[in-house]
Amino acid sequence: MDSKASRFLIRKLGGERVILLMFIIVALATYVYYYLAETFSFPALILYYFTVTNLGLINQATIVYSAIRIALYILLLLPTIHVVCDLTKHILRRRKRTGMTLILRRTRLQIVFIVVFIVLIVIAELILPIYLLLPVRNKVNHFIETVKGNPNTGTTRVIREVVKYVNESLNSSWNKPESALEIDNMLSKIDYSILGLLGFDVTHVVFFQKWGSCGQYAVTTSYLLSKLGFKVRVAKFKDIDHAWAEVQLNGTWYIVDPWYIGLFYKNHLLVPASELATLFRGEHEVAALYFNGTEIDVSADHGYK
Repeated sequence: MDSKASRFLIRKLGGERVILLMFIIVALATYVYYYLAETFSFPALILYYFTVTNLGLINQATIVYSAIRIALYILLLLPTIHVVCDLTKHILRRRKRTGMTLILRRTRLQIVFIVVFIVLIVIAELILPIYLLLPVRNKVNHFIETVKGNPNTGTTRVIREVVKYVNESLNSSWNKPESALEIDNMLSKIDYSILGLLGFDVTHVVFFQKWGSCGQYAVTTSYLLSKLGFKVRVAKFKDIDHAWAEVQLNGTWYIVDPWYIGLFYKNHLLVPASELATLFRGEHEVAALYFNGTEIDVSADHGYK
């Protein structure tokens, strides 16, 4: 394109400043929508959950999740596309230079849409957890109170009842395909901050989704045992993808993992942590995570040097 044509096009489009401003509008709007969609992800993940479970699309879960995300982004970008098309059409039809006033006037729809979107998504972030997770929390609390109210329940039986409850609540999903759809791991820190303000945590999300792998079993088991008065922690291999719950009894840590580690020990329910090195030989490292967020190396507690 020669210089005359370039100058004509720039003059026709209203100047470089207008073109640059249009790109800035698109970039900012895209960032805002993307940030909000990723940060406040609870509504989108709930839509994903019901789509996958109700339509039986477990094996296509990744595709469904991507499709929902793409559809959401397209929906959110429609006002931006409208503004850019409207401005472009207006600029091409005018010979005079397009100013800031016109651009601001044309972007009012986009600004209104962003505000409405923020309000709606915050409302959804507040209402959906209460509607969906409150029954879950009530059911969990009822189980805890029932176990506490039984004077004839000894330590071993309590732990067995917890394991049974977790297994039934998660539909024995630790060895099923749906355990890969862990929406509790997809929620953002802001999502969990809001859930915390409402009195919920990751345990309630896991019990709601009714599936999980070793990590979800460890978190829910340790949560219930802690509510029943036990000192607990979640442990995991640093070099192997596996986690489990641990409970301290009479000063000794025991592994509560009848779904995997317990299968290699004579007592499936309670495995002394110090015996782990005899079950999983080699040089391994083990870390323990406490509810206050502290993570420490506990390899020595499990028989590793």
